[in-house]
Amino acid sequence: LLLSGSSATTPTPTASGMSRGAELAAVGAMAAAAGGEKRTMEESFLGNVSHELRTPLNAIVGLSQYVTTSQNVDAEVRESLEIINSNAHGLMQMMNNILMLAMLERKEVVLNLQTVDLSVLLADLYESMRSYIQSLKRTDELMMHHTSQHSGEVLISCDVEKLRMVFELLLSLSMVNMRVRSLAFGGVIKSDEECVLYVRASDAETTKEVQPADFLFDSAHTYSKDSAHSEISLDTAQGLLSLMGAQLYLAIGRVEQMYYFCLPNQNSLS
Repeated sequence: LLLSGSSATTPTPTASGMSRGAELAAVGAMAAAAGGEKRTMEESFLGNVSHELRTPLNAIVGLSQYVTTSQNVDAEVRESLEIINSNAHGLMQMMNNILMLAMLERKEVVLNLQTVDLSVLLADLYESMRSYIQSLKRTDELMMHHTSQHSGEVLISCDVEKLRMVFELLLSLSMVNMRVRSLAFGGVIKSDEECVLYVRASDAETTKEVQPADFLFDSAHTYSKDSAHSEISLDTAQGLLSLMGAQLYLAIGRVEQMYYFCLPNQNSLS
């Protein structure tokens, strides 16, 4: 029995006999199933693309390197093969970036924080990047150095593998510009709590040291996907840094560009 002025609480059946609540639940279930199917399709597509592209690219890189070492190859052909090899490496890097971005968006990347000596990290990175530069045949025209401006040991908290990947992305991106003559990367103590890590590329051969005043931490220098300098390598670097609680900044000038970010400074020992 309903009192005058009160409304009925009994669900009103639809034309199909289904209540409105049940209908909404069914629509929600269908949407969730569609979303899951879409994610599965995306994962399958990315997996197939990775496999189908990696196989021929590996063959291109391997065969071009092999032919380049042959004594019967003249200079012009050798130079063309080196360009092929370099571009194949670039395509593989782009593919890896796309796969990493997809994993980041699905929150499938696990963070493994460690305490590491900054000097050891930079020295190891320098050796691996020097080999990469040699493979690009830019050894004679590109000067690279690394530095850590501090006295004693500086320990930073990071995921070592992902931090190396960030540096490699930023250094590789800097080398895309063939006018770059100087590459520098390293760390500068910002405060007792933070250390600034950076990559600087210049069109001039310079060993000018980076100073704390060179870093500007404001919205104008914050990197975002919708910025004028948006690029897939930077999107990947920012995604990896976000996992470590860091933000990527950039300063782009006429003859110089710099990427930088802050990580916790665990301890400083003299």
